[in-house]
Amino acid sequence: MTQGGENRGLNRNLQNTGTLGRFARFLAYKAELVGKKVIEISENNTTKECCVCGRKEDRPLHERTVRCDCGNVMDRDKNSAVDLLNRFLSQERPVDEQSSFWEDFLRQTGSRYAYEPTLKYSQETTCES
Repeated sequence: MTQGGENRGLNRNLQNTGTLGRFARFLAYKAELVGKKVIEISENNTTKECCVCGRKEDRPLHERTVRCDCGNVMDRDKNSAVDLLNRFLSQERPVDEQSSFWEDFLRQTGSRYAYEPTLKYSQETTCES
């Protein structure tokens, strides 16, 4: 490999062939076996893009804080995670698929509340075991 950006694309492609890439493929394989759907979200430019306004700006790796003109000041990794979440949530899915997703999610996380998209909980709301 040469120094500089000549092989940058190759280096990025190799990142997904190691242990993490194998784990992701194995997880997708197991999910498919039990009938679960795996949704891949592109991680391209998540460290360069502001998760609030979407503005892209090249940042050196040693800069660990995102400071955007829109007022967003956030740790670079947290910004990237929020950006990935935004990309996932912005996907259009049929309404019945959306409610099914959230019902499955709440059931698997052990939430005691039923999924109600318009329901707002007040402080007086109690949980029954």
